[in-house]
Amino acid sequence: MPVINCSREALEQIRRSAVSGLLALPRVGLGIGGFLLGTRGTDETKVMDWLPIPCSHAQGPGFSLTPEEIEHARELAAGSSPLSVVGFCFSKTRGSMEPGATDLSLVESLCPEPWQITALIRPSTVEPSRIAIFVKDAQGTPVRQTEETLEPFEVKAAAPAEPAPEPRNAATAVKAAAASADAVPQGPVAEPPKPAAPPAEKTPVRETVRPAVIRTEPKVPLAFPEFLRQPPPRSNGWRKWAVISTSVVAGAIGAYSLRDKLSPPAPFNMTSVETNGHLTIRWNPDAVRGIDSGSITLNDGAGPRIIQLTRQQLTAGAFQYDPKPGRVTALLKAGDREAVSTFTPSVP
Repeated sequence: MPVINCSREALEQIRRSAVSGLLALPRVGLGIGGFLLGTRGTDETKVMDWLPIPCSHAQGPGFSLTPEEIEHARELAAGSSPLSVVGFCFSKTRGSMEPGATDLSLVESLCPEPWQITALIRPSTVEPSRIAIFVKDAQGTPVRQTEETLEPFEVKAAAPAEPAPEPRNAATAVKAAAASADAVPQGPVAEPPKPAAPPAEKTPVRETVRPAVIRTEPKVPLAFPEFLRQPPPRSNGWRKWAVISTSVVAGAIGAYSLRDKLSPPAPFNMTSVETNGHLTIRWNPDAVRGIDSGSITLNDGAGPRIIQLTRQQLTAGAFQYDPKPGRVTALLKAGDREAVSTFTPSVP
């Protein structure tokens, strides 16, 4: 199995992008992903840089690409020369440090070669981020090879070289000396001063940097949902506050729209109580919130009866019924949820 060596500069760029995605959406975070660039040899695979892949997050906060975005990613990979695409990396802000079914499908689509690797990053702001490296087995399934911490690393650029001194023009110096000689009155001619020797050129001192392609900014900007993008600041103060207020309201609306998907559904319970010959059937109205209609099926021995319920009746959370003597079974259906309650009268 070949040895995998990763540039610290490349890992630091990936870690910073993953942490930025974590902070982009409160309590949930947005996943990021891209190609690992480097070289591949017989005994060693080097990761020297990475190429971010834009993601609109149209399918949720995780890193999942639409068919159009997958085609765009393949175009980016084709232009990664002189480095080669040696693998794929993505971040997961929640859950286990293992690729899911969607992640495996994306790896197979973008990095199908058996020697290409996969890197999974777990970003964090309270503890060191972590990275897990996966290699493919004989069946092409990514298998964990190692897991390490990603400590922050300061990327330094080489010092710029000092400009070379401007070369002296010998012809201009000779003409200037001749003109000065013509202007001197008769008498002893003073020897013109010798021109000062040019200062010795300093050899610039450059800082040694590990072999990696370092970019201060990603080649392709990370794409976030529209409600997270803020317009550039304007000079007028009132316009700036208007833009900030609009962004805050848009973010609140986006988080509110995701609350049902991110929070677990309320329990769907039913009870039946008889009072003065009337049977009252109750259920949890929070369990049917947002459902427009439903039905309740009653069976008291005379055959089942289906009663349609409106949204207002579902929200009320109760239904009254005059049953016949005997056992009564009620089945409530609302959307894809069901609840059953059985009432048996006490024997006098």
